[in-house]
Amino acid sequence: MNSKKGSGRDVVCPYYRKDVSVAISCESWLTGGVVKLCFPDGDTKKSYMRKRCECLEGYSKCLIARALEHKYAKEQVEP
Repeated sequence: MNSKKGSGRDVVCPYYRKDVSVAISCESWLTGGVVKLCFPDGDTKKSYMRKRCECLEGYSKCLIARALEHKYAKEQVEP
């Protein structure tokens, strides 16, 4: 994880992988894959991360996190 304020250091989302200037990489619903969210600028990315990636109440509102929560819940039910 990055050590800069407003980057990966403060992330609580378990699906986060890394971030760069205008993008966030997260675990994919495909095994071994990565999903990349690209933003128009760094400020928009930082704002998204504060609301979603760095907040326990927020990451559950992220569509990627919700898809993965559903995936893992389904895997636990199926034999």
